[in-house]
Order: sequence, then structure tokens, then C-alpha cells
Amino acid sequence: MPVASEPARGTPPSYFVRFGVTAATLATVTLALVLVVLPRRYVLGSGFRESGISFPAEGAPFVPGDAVRRPAAAFPALTADEVQPAVASGSDAGAAPGPGPAELLWSMAAPLMAAERYDEAATLFEEYLARYPDDRGALREYAVVLFWADRRDETVDVYTRLLGGADDTEVRLLLARTLRDLDRPGEADPHYRTLWARSEDPVRALEWSRAWSWTEEYGPAVAILEKALDRFPGDTGLRVELARLFYYSGRLEEARGVLAGMDDADLREAEGLQLRADVAAALA
Repeated sequence: MPVASEPARGTPPSYFVRFGVTAATLATVTLALVLVVLPRRYVLGSGFRESGISFPAEGAPFVPGDAVRRPAAAFPALTADEVQPAVASGSDAGAAPGPGPAELLWSMAAPLMAAERYDEAATLFEEYLARYPDDRGALREYAVVLFWADRRDETVDVYTRLLGGADDTEVRLLLARTLRDLDRPGEADPHYRTLWARSEDPVRALEWSRAWSWTEEYGPAVAILEKALDRFPGDTGLRVELARLFYYSGRLEEARGVLAGMDDADLREAEGLQLRADVAAALA
């Protein structure tokens, strides 16, 4: 009578397949939690760059935007037929009618600027300004082109030259922002101070304060906000920003004191709810 064969001993191959699939699935889920879900939920909760990772957090509490918007052409580009007669005629007396020097400048510079060829556009402005050095409109646009050509020290020089005109407030603000973006808050400060004296505006005070806090100079930033709050004691944005700077500089009790009298609706509007929770957690 034949004897039934005994089942083969050992682990069936299908076991290793199932184990491998399970392990890969668990690893994928864990990575997703660590790299995506948890950072979004906790790390960025306060609107800080690194809030929730450690206290006190390192780095400035915000990253400012660009000081100067990308330039746009002031004149439509001319066709080749229009440009050539203007090049020949220039601005000499008795020349045939054609586009003026400024229009001709823009007809050649605008395509370069649109293509982000800012150094080449700057050369055109320099040639034009050598002939028409008092053209303030061209000087202002030249400053913008220099900014986007990453020649920002030269941008500062041009804006400084333009101070004192009818557009002084606008030019001074652009100068202050450019100096801020060059990490030169001490040079930006007197220009912000002048602008504040002309128009006490809480939005301007907030920007002025952040010019300092960007470089982690919290002392001057706090002083600016406290001065602005003397003028606008109920401004929610200024109060939350002051508490944020206290938090970042380790002055936790002062941060809690600033936030204590604010209700949830005000804090939510100023994005301060998570800040209040972070201050409470740090003091616990």
C-alpha cells in the first residue's frame, strides 16, 4: 500500500511575498506622515518658518516679498519700419517726424525686459540717460531694471539720486524696501521713520518693524511696534506682531500679556490663535 508523501517542510514562498508587500506599505504610510502630514499640521501651524520644531525657533518669523515689481513697458513696442526712421532722425532739429527718444528707448528695451534680459536693457537706459540725464521717469525705470538685473547697490544709488522730487514718498519707500532686501535695515530705518512722520499708518509701521525682524534684530522691531501701538492701541495686527516678536526673543510672559486681552475672533483674523497656543505650551 503506497504511503502518502509528507508535506515539504519550511516557509512557503507566498509568505515572503505577503511580508514584503506589508512592510513596503507600512514604510510608505510612515514616510507620508513624517514628510507631509505632520509638517503641515504642526510645523507650519503658527505662520512661522519653523514654529513647533523647537523653542526658541531660529530664523526670522517671515520672509518679505520683492521690493520692486517686475517692470512693464510704458509704451507699446514699435515695428521695425517705425524704429529705423527714428534711429536715423534722432532728436535733431529739422528731422522727419517719428517717435521721440523716450518712445524709441522703450521700443528697444521693452522686449529685452519681457525676456528678462535686464543687463542688456540696462545698457540701453544708460546710453539714453547719458544724453538725457534729467529724465526722472527714465531714471525710475532704470532703477527697476537694475533691481531685476541683481544690481541692487546701483538701484540704491539711483533711488537716492531721485529723492526730493514731487514723487519723494513713493521713491523713498522703494529705496527703504530695497535697502531692507539687501539686509541693510539700519540704512532703511531713517527712510521708514520719515515716511511714518508723514503718515502714521499701522501698515507702514508693521513693514518698518519687519525690516528689522527679518535680520533677527528684535529690539528695534519691538520699539517700532510699541510706538505704533501708542498711536493705534487697538490695532490687532500690531498687537499680534508684537506678541510674535516677544515669543521669538524668548520674552514669553510679555507675549502672553499682549495676547491675554484679545478674543478668539480678533486672533483668528490676525492669524494669532496658534501663536497663543504656542506661547502657552512654551510656558507650561
